[in-house]
Amino acid sequence: MIHAEVRPEKLAAVRVVLFATLSLYALAVPGERLALLPPGFHERASLIALLPDAWFGHASLLALRLAAAALLLLAAGGVRPFRPIAVAGMVLFTVYLATLRPGHREAGALYLGYALALGPSAAAWSLSGARLSTKQRPPELFALTLQVATFVFLLTYSFIGVQRLLDGAPTVFFDQSMVWHIASTSERNGSFGFSLGYRFLEATPGARTVLAAGYLVSTYLEAFAPLALFFRRFRWVFVPFAVGFHLLNLLLLNIEFTLNVLVLLLLLIEWQPPRLGQEPRGVEPSTRNDAFS
Repeated sequence: MIHAEVRPEKLAAVRVVLFATLSLYALAVPGERLALLPPGFHERASLIALLPDAWFGHASLLALRLAAAALLLLAAGGVRPFRPIAVAGMVLFTVYLATLRPGHREAGALYLGYALALGPSAAAWSLSGARLSTKQRPPELFALTLQVATFVFLLTYSFIGVQRLLDGAPTVFFDQSMVWHIASTSERNGSFGFSLGYRFLEATPGARTVLAAGYLVSTYLEAFAPLALFFRRFRWVFVPFAVGFHLLNLLLLNIEFTLNVLVLLLLLIEWQPPRLGQEPRGVEPSTRNDAFS
């Protein structure tokens, strides 16, 4: 199983990268521009629809995203009190995303963020590390934090694949729906200026067969994604597939999955950061060669 042994530095490195990225995301996405839309034009999702209209004003949305960005940046640094700051930052960021009506492409980052906020991710590489390290922390908690986050993240892939198999198989793989989807969205989305999807269909002999086969294979890999947590050989297949899958989504459909790819690399690539300074108190240093554990 991946993350069978996790040092405090590994969990801390994931914390710094993820929370800093989410902070930059909040700073870079000006959701307050929703206030410029005519009333009723922006469809409000789920519980967000219950909020008063004043919530969707320019000042309110600006304050929300700046507060989320500030708290997440403090959480990246492990500032005390870490858990209240990190949880508050994640809650504000979640509400901000819900206001923008995001898709499942942000879900993995949210799951990992909450796991880090609730777990012992500030035991190392923390601006308050000297004080935080005085508490005893079972080594298993560091591994459990990443294992739970990885499993839930992989479920986001699995649910989509299983639903497609239950609701649409086998027709969905051979009814040319994927061809229509690529042909229409490659031009319609246009956020990144790619029209490769349309060009691929226009210029490639057998493009429909290639897409149908790829759709079938990708669906089964998504459905069985949780196996990547337990089996290294499956990870060797799933990780390149997922990175390539998201890259093709960008090139063929103009849909980016930046946060998903980041979480994928953080959780499913076997890596360890270097030890800096002393081991946090209460954590037993590993005696095995864990460069790839």
